[in-house]
Amino acid sequence: MKLLIVDEDVNSVILLKRLIRSIRPDCMISTATDGYSAYISFLKAIESPFDIVITEQYLAELHGDELARKIKILNPEVKVICLSSDTLYNKEFDIILTKPLTRRIILETIIKLYK
Repeated sequence: MKLLIVDEDVNSVILLKRLIRSIRPDCMISTATDGYSAYISFLKAIESPFDIVITEQYLAELHGDELARKIKILNPEVKVICLSSDTLYNKEFDIILTKPLTRRIILETIIKLYK
């Protein structure tokens, strides 16, 4: 599994990486701290695409929903999970998780998407 984590909060990125590696030690994880950098990372990996993108909604440069839309244009098979402190609906995301999150919710979501 190949995963991209996008969040401006570096501590959140570190925690998510540790959590995901606890269930999938073989997972290849890339990170970005803004939407534009994430999009560039996605473009660079187009030959070996990400399976899942986990993104915060409110990012500098390119918000999560805009990032998701651009990613889905390039590869509609990629699953995009949104992490947000707001309750929102957006058709660009496959799943929206409202913060605060629990370890169980994150793990169940990753497992569900990558069966």
